[in-house]
Amino acid sequence: MIEHDLSPLIVWIFAGLVGLHGLIHLLGAAKGLGWAGVSSLEATISPGAGVAWLAAAILLMTTTVAYLANAPWWWMPGLVAMAVSQTLIVMSWQAAWAGTTVNVLLMLGCILGYGSWHFQSMVQGELGSLTQEATEVRIADDDLTGLPEPVQEWLRTSGALDQDPPHTTSLSQTGRLKTEPGGDWMQVGANQTVSVQPPAFVWTASVEAAPQIFLTGRDRYMNGRGEMLIKLLSLVPVVDSSGEEIDQGAMVRYLAEMVWYPWAATQDYIEWEEVDDHHAEATMRYKGVEATGVFTFADGRPVRFEADRYYDRPDGATKERWVVEMSKHRELNGIRVPTEASITWKLDPDFTWYQLEISSLK
Repeated sequence: MIEHDLSPLIVWIFAGLVGLHGLIHLLGAAKGLGWAGVSSLEATISPGAGVAWLAAAILLMTTTVAYLANAPWWWMPGLVAMAVSQTLIVMSWQAAWAGTTVNVLLMLGCILGYGSWHFQSMVQGELGSLTQEATEVRIADDDLTGLPEPVQEWLRTSGALDQDPPHTTSLSQTGRLKTEPGGDWMQVGANQTVSVQPPAFVWTASVEAAPQIFLTGRDRYMNGRGEMLIKLLSLVPVVDSSGEEIDQGAMVRYLAEMVWYPWAATQDYIEWEEVDDHHAEATMRYKGVEATGVFTFADGRPVRFEADRYYDRPDGATKERWVVEMSKHRELNGIRVPTEASITWKLDPDFTWYQLEISSLK
């Protein structure tokens, strides 16, 4: 199983170099332990050193297999293997110095592997907390009483009334985004897990900022508070933001994305007001934070959401109009949802920063 962000060619080159390095150490073990003459190795290797060469070979081969299997812990045996291997190389420097190049590459790979492991461990802990606190949510016809007509029509046609009560909703996205007006599009793959009661989400993304250079992002909304974290190569912090403006932005996002988890529409933290036959205003109040947005509906389908949301600027964030255009509605796992969306800041000129497609929902 190979699911690395890197291209398959780079993955195989790295794995091939580490695996070949392991085989060379196996030859050293064979010579030191008297299994074979191995005339191609000029170094003198004692039986004791042969055991160490064998250990390095096993560790390097384990690292290779674990890396190709995308095991998150692959870097652990890799670091030990690198340390043992380099010690042996220093002891036989004249004959074995060339192996240092592979060990340097292995060390760099292990550092990046650690960054990914640490980031994913953090995310898994947050997902565990979200899932543990989530409770089942069911809605029925009686829960629609008093809601604006377009909202009632949406909930009835969405299929949410017919589903077993979910604890959480999980969805996968693909798309592209820009970090600034006029910037280049960057490819994105993302996953999100959402709880309706209590309201919360954890969104993680891998963004290809440049060829084979990836940003790892996590956007979180839990206990009424938002937090945004972006790291280069899962290791170097680029953005680490929290505070009142992020709290409000995360709540606006939760409101907009309610189209993917319709059960939230009937919860007591959301208040609805009918605007006309095709528009309804939703106000969310939770943990001392408030946000309001307007949905547009067509034939029982949500097609647009707009709200005021904080836009980050060098001299301080300002509230700007934030618009989500939704399209390509289809049924996923029994729920009818929009599967494509384009998200735009209404600046001068408009700044469309994210275009996405929902590939799965469960």
